[in-house]
Amino acid sequence: MERLQIAHPIPPVYDAHSKVLILGSFPSVKSRESAFFYGHPQNRFWRVLASLYEEPLPETAEEKRALLLRRRIALWDVIASCSIEGSSDSTIRGAVPNDLRPILRASGLRRIFVNGRTAEKLYRRYLEPETGIRAVCLPSTSPANAAWDLERLKASWRQIACPIGDTLHVAVDRPLGSRHPEHPDLLYPVNYGYAEGVTGGDGEAQDVYILGAEEPLSSFTGRLIAVVHRLDDEEDKWVAAPEGMHFSPEEIRDALHFQEQYFHSELWL
Repeated sequence: MERLQIAHPIPPVYDAHSKVLILGSFPSVKSRESAFFYGHPQNRFWRVLASLYEEPLPETAEEKRALLLRRRIALWDVIASCSIEGSSDSTIRGAVPNDLRPILRASGLRRIFVNGRTAEKLYRRYLEPETGIRAVCLPSTSPANAAWDLERLKASWRQIACPIGDTLHVAVDRPLGSRHPEHPDLLYPVNYGYAEGVTGGDGEAQDVYILGAEEPLSSFTGRLIAVVHRLDDEEDKWVAAPEGMHFSPEEIRDALHFQEQYFHSELWL
């Protein structure tokens, strides 16, 4: 296949309300022809997003752009120009990265995700030193990633919809020092409650661990800092902390080990 030197032909999608940035590597041939992101009909990107947000599958570029902005998602690619053979990321040579500074300055972005390992590799090489933001790698929605069916993709991509960084109001029903109502040997070393007005995956109120509070509480207002994504349970657990207080992944896992040791989980930050 002929190698071509190509400049990225699609402008980024974002506005002042964007909270999440998703980066691919470089547009495929189909995307370049359609002049919008993820134009290959077998790419699962738009099906995953529509399913996550319970929206109709967008068909036109205008509908896709509207879905992104409505859900406060910014979308672009890591590479601004390169030489490439067809749509094969493995043939990318002479990559020049995009400048993310205009997006970061104009929006309220809190998290960056990359679509697949190639985008992750390129982001870490070219953009992470500039942004200082560690990107979360999600499994590629490309049809080449046949090992991941739509349901597996949706389960992993669900983290983009978690409102990490947002303010939560939590009603505490198991304060620090209390015991589990069904397992009295289980003592709570942290405050634990539920987010008011938020429904979890089990159809009940969304459970929340509270870190950084040294006394038993009856209510709490703070920031969502992480999600414990349980792989063997129907409900994830949220983790909140006082505004301005930060915890490393290791500190979060240690604090929650008393209960999460019984589940197989991933920590979304």
